[in-house]
Amino acid sequence: VQTANLSGLDKSISAFCGSYNGQGYTIAASAQSAKKALPLFGQVYGDVTVKNLSLVSNASVGLAVTTDPWLVDHLTLSGITATAADTVKLENQSNFGFLIMGCVFDSRENPTERQTITLENCTVNASVQNTATCTAGFIGSGYFPAENWEDCPLLVLRNCTMNGNVSGQKYAGLLFGNPSYHAYIDMMLKNSGITDKAEQLEKVRELVVLENITFNGVVRAENAGIFSANGTEIL
Repeated sequence: VQTANLSGLDKSISAFCGSYNGQGYTIAASAQSAKKALPLFGQVYGDVTVKNLSLVSNASVGLAVTTDPWLVDHLTLSGITATAADTVKLENQSNFGFLIMGCVFDSRENPTERQTITLENCTVNASVQNTATCTAGFIGSGYFPAENWEDCPLLVLRNCTMNGNVSGQKYAGLLFGNPSYHAYIDMMLKNSGITDKAEQLEKVRELVVLENITFNGVVRAENAGIFSANGTEIL
């Protein structure tokens, strides 16, 4: 439980499992000469909840909640606010997003239940410019499915808002920044024997659930869109 505003964050908490309640307080990144991305939490695993927290980036450091939540059973980010007074300008920081850096992917050994990632009631009041390949407002990389539908993670984005612009080099998006995983969704559907287009859409919507997403801004890159680029007919 956080009990005061914190400032000057210059490195990540290397690993975290459990619940973190910011109680409405802020954590602000330290201003640095290196234009870099910084996750509050490095490796997260098990059951993780981070809630009621404001993360403050600055012109040279983009602060995110966590990176590559590959080992979590359940991750919930609730009531997170990401802000920056000035546009965050990053150099060669691929797969940056203000909530999750990296991708949604299940790399657990012998899991007994579906991995779930929930982003709810989160707001980004910030803009980012990145010279690297992939950039997003919410999840810097994307959604990497398993080989079969039954083993895929469940990703839920509910009541999330971004007020700001996303600018990248080759790919940029609101929800995802890296389209390289889109083709794997098509492969997963084929491996699962789901070939009907309507059924494919329904099954993907059961895995990637989007509810009440608001965007007030512009996405700019060579390939730009909600999911950074439409590499599949499903996304």
